[in-house]
Amino acid sequence: MAVAASSRVDAVELATVEEKIVALDCLGEVDDLKTVAARVGKDAEKVGLQATSAATTIRRLLTEAQISLTGAVATSVGDVGAGAA
Repeated sequence: MAVAASSRVDAVELATVEEKIVALDCLGEVDDLKTVAARVGKDAEKVGLQATSAATTIRRLLTEAQISLTGAVATSVGDVGAGAA
C-alpha cells in the first residue's frame, strides 16, 4: 500500500514538473513579446518625429502665406490711398 501511495505522489510531482516546464516555454514567448514591443516603440517614435516634421513644414508654409497676404493687403491699401490723393 505504501508503494501505491508513493506512485501516486510521484505521478502528481511529475505532472507538476511538466507544468513548470511548459511555463518555461512561455518565458520564450514573453521575450518575443518584449522584442515586438521594443520594435513598436521605435516605430511609434519614428511616426512622432515625422508628425513633428510635417507640423513644422505646415506651420512654416502657413506663416509664409499669412505674411504674403498681409503684404498684399497693405499694398492694396497703399494703392487705394495713393489713387485718392
